[in-house]
Amino acid sequence: HALSFGTLDSNELASSQQIADVVLDCPSYSSVTATLLSSAQGITGAAGVSKTSLPELLMATTWADTNTPVNFDTPRTFVLYPGVNAIRVGFRPRLLTANSKPTGKFQTQYTLNISYR
Repeated sequence: HALSFGTLDSNELASSQQIADVVLDCPSYSSVTATLLSSAQGITGAAGVSKTSLPELLMATTWADTNTPVNFDTPRTFVLYPGVNAIRVGFRPRLLTANSKPTGKFQTQYTLNISYR
């Protein structure tokens, strides 16, 4: 999914979030593990936060169903029910520091690996 945040100013970052829904149609109950990988370097000591293409702008990721930070490269188990299920990941831009003033377009890339058992 390509997510777009449009034009944001620093005051809008805290309330700006996009959700990526990965929809799975399951014929029966099953258990899967989902692992989110970031193409950019994660920030030490800040779970679920990685760099973007703008030096002063970070991206915070959460599992949208629990609003908890994603631990990159760490599998999370989901129980899927018969029918349509969604694994939802939230993305929220965040300033590197309170004085950061990033300007311009940014990008970052994530891969969600899903392993069926």
